[in-house]
Amino acid sequence: MNGQIIEKPKRSIWFLAGGATTILLGLVFLAENLAQKDLDDLWAIALLPLALAFIAQAHTAYLDEGRLSGKVAGWAVIGVSTAAVTTLLIFGLDAGELWPVFFIITGAGIMLATWR
Repeated sequence: MNGQIIEKPKRSIWFLAGGATTILLGLVFLAENLAQKDLDDLWAIALLPLALAFIAQAHTAYLDEGRLSGKVAGWAVIGVSTAAVTTLLIFGLDAGELWPVFFIITGAGIMLATWR
């Protein structure tokens, strides 16, 4: 290896963001078709870029550090939580029934932060 540092190629975050946006839009349209319900809270899609930005930051931190760390987990938890709130708002779901989802997200984040 002659002491050379081999740098990992950085992947474009736009592929991740584009794929996630496409999946989300597909899920929204599928839910609308299956539920035959008007989605009056579609304004909440405006929160989606924020959620994707947090998830993209987690991905960038992972590429920089080369491992799952507290920083990666923190950004991921914030991004997934924002996406969950966006989902609740878009579909008009009752947060009073679904609040345990945030415990699940936080627990997953704690597990990721301690992953070595």
